[in-house]
Formats: sequence, C-alpha cells, structure tokens
Amino acid sequence: MVQSKKSQLFDILLHLTKMNLATRKQIADYALNEAISLTFSKISFIGFINSEQTIMRTHAWSESAWKNCQVEDPYIDFPIKKAGLWAEAIRQRKSIIVNDFEKPNPLKKGFPEGHLALSRFLSVPIIDEDHVIAIIAVGNKSTDYSKLDIQNLQILLLTAWRMIQRRDAFEALEQERIRFKLILDQAVDWEIWRKNSTYLYISPSCQAITGYSAEEFYTNPNLRKEIIIEEDHKVWDDHEQQNLKDEQQSTIEFRIRNKSGDVRWIEHRCSVVPESISPLGGRRESNRDITLRKIAQQEIKKLKGLLPICSSCKKIRDEGGNWQLIESYIHDHSEAEFTHGMCPECIQKYYPDLAEK
Repeated sequence: MVQSKKSQLFDILLHLTKMNLATRKQIADYALNEAISLTFSKISFIGFINSEQTIMRTHAWSESAWKNCQVEDPYIDFPIKKAGLWAEAIRQRKSIIVNDFEKPNPLKKGFPEGHLALSRFLSVPIIDEDHVIAIIAVGNKSTDYSKLDIQNLQILLLTAWRMIQRRDAFEALEQERIRFKLILDQAVDWEIWRKNSTYLYISPSCQAITGYSAEEFYTNPNLRKEIIIEEDHKVWDDHEQQNLKDEQQSTIEFRIRNKSGDVRWIEHRCSVVPESISPLGGRRESNRDITLRKIAQQEIKKLKGLLPICSSCKKIRDEGGNWQLIESYIHDHSEAEFTHGMCPECIQKYYPDLAEK
C-alpha cells in the first residue's frame, strides 16, 4: 500500500510539473482532487493566506464538498483570529488531525448554517519563508488520518504552490514584456537590442528610417552594414571594435542609403546591457534620423569669435594671415551673396548730380 501510494504521488507530482500553461484555479483544482484520492477522503478545500496572516480566502473546493455544502457563499474570506478548529493549523503552524470530530473540543466554534457534516478532519499548512501561505484540508476519511497523509499532502500542496508561483511570475513577466514592447514599438527612433550579430529586438520604426522592415534585418544581420555609405564604413567598424563597459555610452554619426536610394544621416547611440538587467547581455542601441539637422547645419554657417579688421580700408585678416575685402571674407565663410549698390550718402558724395535728380 505504501509503495503504491509513493508511485501515485510521483505520478501526481510529475503531472503538476507539466501544468505550465494552467491557470491558478486549474492547478488548485487538480491538487484538490488528487488530495482526496491520496488520502481516501470525501471532501477537501484549499485556502490561501494573506500577507498579514489575518485572512484566509477559500480558493477552491473539491467537487464533492461543493455538492454537499449548502452554505450560500462558500468562496468567502475567513478571519483567522475568529475561526474555529480548521484554523489551528495556521495559528499553531503545524498539521492538525481530528479523527473523532463528534467529540467535544474547546477549539470548535460551530458551523455556519448548511455546512456539511464532518467525521474526521486533517488540515496541513504550507510554510514558505516563515509565512503560512496556504492550507489544504481534507475530511471524512473512512479510517483514521495518519502521518503519511500529512506527508503526502505537504508534498502535494508545496509542489502545487511552486507551480502557482511560477505561473504568477510568468504572467507578471509577460505583462511587463507587453508593456515595454508597446512603448518600444511606438518609438520614433530605431531601437535595437542585439547580442553580437544576433538581433534580439528591432523596433518597427526601422522601416520609416531605412525603408527596410524589421523582418528584413532579422533575416539578414549584415543588412545594416550594407546600407551604410562606403565612406563611413571605417566609422562604423571602429565603433564596433569598442569594448564598452557597464553604463558607458558611445555615440557616432554616419550616413546610410535607404531602400529608395536617398542618403540619410544617422545618430547612433549604444550602451552595454548589464547582466543585472538581463543575463543575455549584448548592446542596446538607438538610431535617430538627423538628416534635417545636418541640412540645417550646412545651411547656417555662423561667423564666430573676434575678426581682425583694418580700421582704414576695412579689410579682414583671415586664418592664413591674408587680408581680404570684407565682402570676400563673408562670402567665403557663409552662404551670403553680395549685390553691389550705393547708399544715399555715397550717391550724394560721389554723384551729386544723380542725387539731385
């Protein structure tokens, strides 16, 4: 009998570990039904304890308990302080066996109207990191409950709890993944996460900047190097050879030719992804189209600093020490073009006859 129970428990645990896609309720329901089978009980329930250790929420009832219990709302919160015998496992932090439930017991506090009758009762707490996190209870076995029943239920519920924790963690990570993906997918800049030549993420905005889809970059990891203007290959190669450290950022500018054949200027920023954030590591990169900025910089050439100018002839000394006419100097150092005319004062001075007209 003991050996067959061990084999049965092994099969149950093996099935639990395969319930990766199951919901919390599905895991709890499976554990409940198997608890009945393992202990030859008629009824069972699982309750989860809040972090303050003050309330137990009955999370799931076995089908037999659900059918026979006439309590109006069996899915209720129980204050542990006011609860009766079933809560002793939580308060005492140990398993409680009652093999003659009809006998008087000072820990009993009665049943709510419609509660099913009990003849035998076993409750087992699960303690994790010094907190009672759950309780599983079974009842109405035809023979007495034993230490073997306690051990089997402890192993069963703890495994079910680990699977629930795993499921909760997976769902939380999935929600975070969706949230961050929504943010990155809406980014204007072309965002990249890569490990060496393998792309782990490419934002859809790459198509607006380069004309190529993310799928094309995934399929051809060399595509980015291929669209860089040949004269800028060295800039990119030198950058790739940099051995960046945590929190260090590198920025370069280079030109690409997009899918339509147009040349675009790219400001590329990248930094190392620390292993504390992801064990995959790699580089996090951001690429911004700065073509309009470059055009503006080329169109606006500003004269800066002190200009040596002759107080007599008004010529300006250039960087090579040569003296130039002021209009020649300005023409060479800006986009300005000169037209030659005369102001009214000069017309009066040099061409008085024209001034009179």
